[in-house]
Amino acid sequence: MHEFVERHGLEEVLHLVDDDGDIWARFGVAYQPAWVFVSPDAEVDVVAGALFDEALFERLDELVGAP
Repeated sequence: MHEFVERHGLEEVLHLVDDDGDIWARFGVAYQPAWVFVSPDAEVDVVAGALFDEALFERLDELVGAP
């Protein structure tokens, strides 16, 4: 995971390791890749499938309200 984060410049995004799948199951994620975004007001948005490079950064900008 560390290599992936470094390769894609994602150091500023919080990552966690869920080896037994408990956390992913709580969000209804059955397979990877998947992203779970949790807003400051606890709204959850699950995106199943890959988000790489520009698409990921656009999604993050949307969530934080960047211009």
